[in-house]
Amino acid sequence: LGEFEEDTTVVSFSHVAFTVPSALELHQKLVENDIDVFSSPSIDSECKHKLFFFRDPDGNLIEAVEKL
Repeated sequence: LGEFEEDTTVVSFSHVAFTVPSALELHQKLVENDIDVFSSPSIDSECKHKLFFFRDPDGNLIEAVEKL
């Protein structure tokens, strides 16, 4: 196949996050549609965001964030 240089750059992520208008409403819709939601909406320690986590059908971790 020929020679190639080894790429030592590793790109990874733990999850993606999206800003949503209402974390509570999205959470309810996901639960109603049997989406893998594993946290309830909660307010961060700085009281600036309400957020929760869920997984998409491929198992990727997604964070939904509502700015307060």
